[in-house]
Amino acid sequence: MNDDLEITPEESPEESEKLTTEEPSRLHNTFKNPFGHLRAGWRMLIHWLILLAIAGPTNYLLHSIRNSIPGGKGIHSPRFIVLYIGMVAAFTFAAYLTLKYADKRPFRTLGFWFSPGWFKEYSIGLGFGFGPITLIFFILWGANLLDVSKGVWDITLLFFLLKMLLLFALAGTFEELMLRGYFFQALIEGTNKWIAMIVFSLIFSILHMFNPNWSAMGAIMIFLSGFELAIAYIKTRSLWLPIGMHMAWNWSQGPLWGMNVSGTTMETSVLVSVPQGPEFWSGGQFGAEGSAITIAVSLLTIWIIWSADWIKPSDANIALWNKYPASYGVPPEED
Repeated sequence: MNDDLEITPEESPEESEKLTTEEPSRLHNTFKNPFGHLRAGWRMLIHWLILLAIAGPTNYLLHSIRNSIPGGKGIHSPRFIVLYIGMVAAFTFAAYLTLKYADKRPFRTLGFWFSPGWFKEYSIGLGFGFGPITLIFFILWGANLLDVSKGVWDITLLFFLLKMLLLFALAGTFEELMLRGYFFQALIEGTNKWIAMIVFSLIFSILHMFNPNWSAMGAIMIFLSGFELAIAYIKTRSLWLPIGMHMAWNWSQGPLWGMNVSGTTMETSVLVSVPQGPEFWSGGQFGAEGSAITIAVSLLTIWIIWSADWIKPSDANIALWNKYPASYGVPPEED
């Protein structure tokens, strides 16, 4: 608990007793919880206002800059790398300011810091991103639901793979800060983890409706992906696991195996995978994320992550959260 909330030595025992037994006013309860901290809804509003003040001008500036950067206008363009760098910086700085001045907590509580154990969590995330989509690729291929051919293997492929690795790393980081970052975490604290997971998984799915080749099956799958990424955060109280999952899933799906990524076609890839057969099973032009097979594998992945005892907060994260009252959210060692 913060020092300014503790009883100072100058207070007499009578004054201390009065502070602990006096009934708070209705206005006080509207804005603050029993620990004297701003309630989650107000902190979310403050964060939104700070984010608008930072991200609005940043987005305008970045769009002005990226229009002068050569390399096309699609997702493969360097312009998107510039945009994602700016948005990651904006969301990070907004979270820092909100945590420091509204929550009065260190930035490390966001789960996006190089604390001991971060690389292990990120590596596990890479495995949970690469493994399931690779399994799905081979199932679809083996079931003749993909027509797989060799891509153009030359020096340009290597540069493209590295560029897309950077792009998906930044995109995954941005989306996790936006959808599993401060807003999501504050909603858990203000309601409970199930409400927060459902709300932000729905938002995650709705945002993908604007992607090309959208499908109803794809919407269901994206919702489950949001649930999976949310559980990864809740199990570790860290964003590194979901960031690793997000990045590895997209990169493996597109540049490596040559499938469409949430409806977006890769211009270059190691393999070229064209869906064939019933869209219900192949995913159609939305990609593997529109397949019933992917939904089944994702449900299995959710169960594995949720039930795995070895997926848990690092010692550093437990020690950090034990310093703060339970009203700030579910302690990391609890489900």
